[in-house]
Amino acid sequence: MAQTATHSAPSPAPILELIHAFRKSSILFVGIRIGLFDSCAHMLPHYSKPFSSDAVDRFLRASASLGLILVHSENEVTRFSLTDVSTAYLLTNAPTSLAGYIHHSDVTIVPLFLALPYSLETGDSAWPAAFPRRSEGTYRLSHLSTTPESRVSSTSALPSTNQGPSPLPGSSASNNTTLGSFDSLYATPLSRDRFLRAMHAHATLSATLLASAFDLSWAHRAVDLGGASGALALALKEKWGESGLVEVCVVDLPSVVEDSVRIWEWFRDGRVRAVPGDFLAD
Repeated sequence: MAQTATHSAPSPAPILELIHAFRKSSILFVGIRIGLFDSCAHMLPHYSKPFSSDAVDRFLRASASLGLILVHSENEVTRFSLTDVSTAYLLTNAPTSLAGYIHHSDVTIVPLFLALPYSLETGDSAWPAAFPRRSEGTYRLSHLSTTPESRVSSTSALPSTNQGPSPLPGSSASNNTTLGSFDSLYATPLSRDRFLRAMHAHATLSATLLASAFDLSWAHRAVDLGGASGALALALKEKWGESGLVEVCVVDLPSVVEDSVRIWEWFRDGRVRAVPGDFLAD
């Protein structure tokens, strides 16, 4: 005879939150991808490509449900504007923008996590499965299933159309292998620019706190190895410059230094010095 449970089941809230998290982040990622938040800020009713007006209206209301958009209705006219949080973090040119990091998460991090079964199956990096070359075909993820029937039905291939960052011209990866993570992220000017802006956006959140975490009043020079955008180096100079920190410099790959000097003014006005090099090899 079946026994009756003596206590109620725990709340499914943690599980439901995990299920819905992907839907929420997808709205954020797509909003950045199509330029939604920049368009709302400038009251421009256009995006990177034509969309259904009804679909955009529903997408805006979905964004509003996440606290990213404000909805104003008056005299049967509906307007949309940005919340303070979106203004601070989702506009491309905002000083505290996280748009670059969000875009990086969308096009790089999400595919890697979708390829997690490949890593569990092989013990290898997810990069080859997340960003396969066309000539390599697809990766079968079959023997994680528990029954013969489910193996047949769940045998799947990760899309080979997602090429990810392109390989460096002349590199061995441009022939038969797939690049490692940093090689892939720095492989083309576009992917490198995207990654640098993403890392800068993320670094600015903690740079000031990190610069204040230790007493560096004794220091005269500071070097940030692999500092890319110079966010931490700049924070160190602003915190300890008047205490005697006369020079801060960033050492990074020549291509990274070239892009960083082009993008961020503190390299050009002398607040932060950029030094090309490879700290793993030099």
